[in-house]
Amino acid sequence: MTAYGQQKHSDGVDDVLQYVPYASVFALKVCSVESRHDWPQLALTATASWVIAGGIGYTLKHTVKEWRPDNSDRKSFPSGHAIFAFAGATALHKEFGRVSPWISVAGYTVATATALDRVLKDRHHWYDVAAGAAIGIA
Repeated sequence: MTAYGQQKHSDGVDDVLQYVPYASVFALKVCSVESRHDWPQLALTATASWVIAGGIGYTLKHTVKEWRPDNSDRKSFPSGHAIFAFAGATALHKEFGRVSPWISVAGYTVATATALDRVLKDRHHWYDVAAGAAIGIA
């Protein structure tokens, strides 16, 4: 809680950051940056990774039922934000990493910032975001 009684996790930056790597995949493709796949294949693989990663995360959250550090609920493990951020960063790396390593660095930097933000806001334990990162990368 802050001095004004607001939760530390109320700014929502992490809610936006988790989607930036996936959005970047499509933004770079729209801007005609050379990618590994054509539009249909890129859309299929990005969507499939989104659905699979989300399904794994949802299943684990509702099976493990780990308390969040702030005790707000029992959906701490794994971090869904980290799953989506790292899955998006991995999709970005696979599609555009050949163009420039900095694209990959940027994606994983945003994903790491998202994961750290979740821990700093007491929404997750370090192992929640580590598991989320591993699931997202896989």
